[in-house]
Amino acid sequence: MNKLLIKISLGIAVLALGFGLTSAVLSKESKSWPSSKKAQKFVKESIVIDFFASPYGVGWNKSEHLHDYVDRAMETGVTGTSATLAATYYTWEQLLNEYSTWKTVMREQEDKFKFVYALDDIEQAHK
Repeated sequence: MNKLLIKISLGIAVLALGFGLTSAVLSKESKSWPSSKKAQKFVKESIVIDFFASPYGVGWNKSEHLHDYVDRAMETGVTGTSATLAATYYTWEQLLNEYSTWKTVMREQEDKFKFVYALDDIEQAHK
């Protein structure tokens, strides 16, 4: 099974985890665009990193939302995602709470997520 990655920066320490969402109104269309078979094949064969910023409560507020998004992203061939955990106005405590929320939800379906410590981890997840 392909693993989906999320790169999460927490101060100086970087811990990459698993995936996220894009808009306050979670829509299935938010990450789906019509594409040719050639483009679909290219995405599945390439390492593709999705970028979004969506803390808990903004783009998703139920664990099923995150898991649904991850499933759809993996189906299209997305290898990983870089997620912003906190808005610029978050306090340190809010950031830690956000971090804890993401980890808790990811642990519900650990087989979808891979902790990333090096570039090789991304390549392995893609394979």
